[in-house]
Amino acid sequence: MIPPARNLSWPQSERALVEDAASVQKSDPGPETSTEAAPWNPRRVITGTRLLVGSTLAALLFLFARGDFGDQLRLLLSLSPLFLGIGLAQALLDFLGGGFRLWFLSFAFGRRIRFTTCVRANGTNVFVGGVTPSQTGGGPAQIYLMAGEGVSYPVAMATSLVAYLGTIVILVGGGAVMMLVAPLHTVGQEFRLFSSIAIGTLLLLLLAFLPAIVKPDATAKALRRVIHRLPIVGRKLADNGPLARLENTARDFSKLMHQAWRHHKLRILGGVVITVFVYLNKFLVAYVVMRGLGLPVNAWDVLFLQWVSYLVLYFAPTPGAGGLAELAGAGIMQSILPGSHAGAFVLLWRAFSLYIPMLLGGLYLLRGLGSAERDREKRRRQRG
Repeated sequence: MIPPARNLSWPQSERALVEDAASVQKSDPGPETSTEAAPWNPRRVITGTRLLVGSTLAALLFLFARGDFGDQLRLLLSLSPLFLGIGLAQALLDFLGGGFRLWFLSFAFGRRIRFTTCVRANGTNVFVGGVTPSQTGGGPAQIYLMAGEGVSYPVAMATSLVAYLGTIVILVGGGAVMMLVAPLHTVGQEFRLFSSIAIGTLLLLLLAFLPAIVKPDATAKALRRVIHRLPIVGRKLADNGPLARLENTARDFSKLMHQAWRHHKLRILGGVVITVFVYLNKFLVAYVVMRGLGLPVNAWDVLFLQWVSYLVLYFAPTPGAGGLAELAGAGIMQSILPGSHAGAFVLLWRAFSLYIPMLLGGLYLLRGLGSAERDREKRRRQRG
């Protein structure tokens, strides 16, 4: 197990933030006790992986069957080493970029988390998010791994949530701009309607975080009051220990956020800028693939259509958006993507944007779990 990240020297004006982070670390349960139960079920991970693979293969077979199967195979084989190399580099950059964003943001919370820990946490997020419905398991898995490597839960949660909020800001802000300036012919009316609804939903989600950050005590009281009024189970849940721990964690998170914003505004805003480049790289994967397949496309049209595609991926209920992403992606891109190229395009696009990063994340996760299990066994022997 990687040892806890060390607090190094900080300027005088930032000592309060370091001291607050240290006090939160003391009040938070240690990684040894708080990470015994992983936030995912191995059986569900296996089931999610099977669903992802099965639905993806079915969608790809459907897309390849729409055109000439042999022609699309020849398209795949004709992809030049240059574009193949660029696509692989983009997949690696996406994998490392998410880890770099976590590492960069962690400085705002008084902790210098190791870059390798952040990369491994991001990889865990990608893999577990890819095998759970609507990516629901990715965030908790990321926080779990960071806590297992010596980071307090409030700091791990704050770093992860700020990165997540940056993603929402990019999807909402970038989407609003694209909806205003993109040509009408680039995407169907049904996808424009979906995009408008999705922007509104994400904006509400973003606003929902504000009360917990600005007024955590009032938010906790309101939440407890709502839970208390639930029929049958409300009173029992309101008096439950986990709810109290959740409230304490929310208060610690709010305290860290206030201190980080006071001392590190530019670093938090810098995390948003990094998110812009992370998603720009994601969106340009489709442009590289289409150029590699010999299609003369406009980069702006591809960026707009990819933004719509990622909204579909974001809300898709299947693990890894398997099946839905492939079919919806081909449908969204149809204004600039010939049907004869759809199967080859979708296979390469998803490989560079998801399959390869997921494979890397799965390898990182297995390695990290094996190391953590060995460390736990070593501690048991020492105690015995």
